[in-house]
Amino acid sequence: MSTFPVVSSLRAAPLPGILNTAIRVLLMLMPIALPQLCLAASGGLDQSVSVFEQIRDWLWLIIPVVCLIIGGILGAAYSADLIRKDTMYTWVVGVVFAGLVAGGIIKLVF
Repeated sequence: MSTFPVVSSLRAAPLPGILNTAIRVLLMLMPIALPQLCLAASGGLDQSVSVFEQIRDWLWLIIPVVCLIIGGILGAAYSADLIRKDTMYTWVVGVVFAGLVAGGIIKLVF
């Protein structure tokens, strides 16, 4: 007899069939959607550097747009009396801080 508990009950349940199929389809379609990223591995250093520069440019474009959208949603929620002014200020400062942190990470990584 073993004094250790049975570990078989701690096993993770398998993903549902639809979710598993969806993940596999997305992984198969990724080379079609983002061919630069897939070709960077075989294109050498110049190709991978240009891909990382493209990613950096996309992130520098996407982050300010996302912050503007969030600011617009916060302003609309405040004007509709869904949130209070101090809550709006807290969220706006949080969004600005998150944007600064994301910009710093992009600058360091890319």
